[in-house]
Amino acid sequence: MDDDMARISVDGKYSLFTFHDTCIKFRTSTKLKRYVRVKEWDNGYLVVDADYSTLGETEEYVDIASIVDDLYIDTQRFLKPINNEFIQGGMAMIVQSMALSMSQAGDQMKAQKDEQQGKQSSRI
Repeated sequence: MDDDMARISVDGKYSLFTFHDTCIKFRTSTKLKRYVRVKEWDNGYLVVDADYSTLGETEEYVDIASIVDDLYIDTQRFLKPINNEFIQGGMAMIVQSMALSMSQAGDQMKAQKDEQQGKQSSRI
């Protein structure tokens, strides 16, 4: 796994959150099949869509910051580099650290917006 990426995944009755060389394992529902997508990452708080065998897909909230803090890990130092999320292979979420300057990030956001507007106008 790339050192700049964090991953949240399911292993039986446990969820695994891995970043750099640290893997945090915490108990979860045995009905949780997989995390579908990360909808929001906010300094250790995840909003995800999770797929349960009994409920189907549902929005869930995962407080990684509290778990890290309870393990006496420096929460700010551990979580600060993580600031962007995406799905890899549809099975597990990846939270990627972005190494872009503000201007590069702005350029990238503008390009994405232009691309979306181009797709919308081509549908008309």
